[in-house]
Amino acid sequence: MSDKKKKSRFLTFEQVAKELNVSVSQIKTLPKAGDLRGIQVGGRLGGGRP
Repeated sequence: MSDKKKKSRFLTFEQVAKELNVSVSQIKTLPKAGDLRGIQVGGRLGGGRP
């Protein structure tokens, strides 16, 4: 195996904010404004039907 740390294909809001040196709230507005492509992974937490 390689000694280099494996990079994930996807980043969290926190990871993007740290990389761009901005707040998480600023990152969360970017997909809504169309300035950053985002995807939802998984479903909503809680409130699911049994």
